[in-house]
Amino acid sequence: MQFRISYTEIQSLVYRKANKTILFSYNSEHSVRVGYDINVLFKTTNVGLDVTVERVDNSSVLLSYSGGMGIEFMVKQAIEHAKGQPGADMLEAVDGSRLIFHLDKNPQLRQILENVTLQDIRFDERDVIIEFTPKAF
Repeated sequence: MQFRISYTEIQSLVYRKANKTILFSYNSEHSVRVGYDINVLFKTTNVGLDVTVERVDNSSVLLSYSGGMGIEFMVKQAIEHAKGQPGADMLEAVDGSRLIFHLDKNPQLRQILENVTLQDIRFDERDVIIEFTPKAF
């Protein structure tokens, strides 16, 4: 089974929650570019990073990211800033530019994962596609 969420839906959610406009562009089946526009000295520049889904299991997702040293430094600072915030225990920085999202540390996701097995997370031109199979009752 599949669950699809469009990049537009994610953009709207982020804008409502953080008042930031993010942009998505498809790279490959397991990689997407995520960026946003910033104004630097009267010029708008897009800053972004490539995010790749490396591994998915039923309790975690391993992501890698790349975007140059400046962007990677900013991501590391954002992760450091997130410590102590709600949901921060879901995020684990591992070697290099890789992150593990521990889905089972979120009560709502844990409840969903009790009923389905996460198979894959991939991308197409418009959507994030989450593939899963229901568990037997």
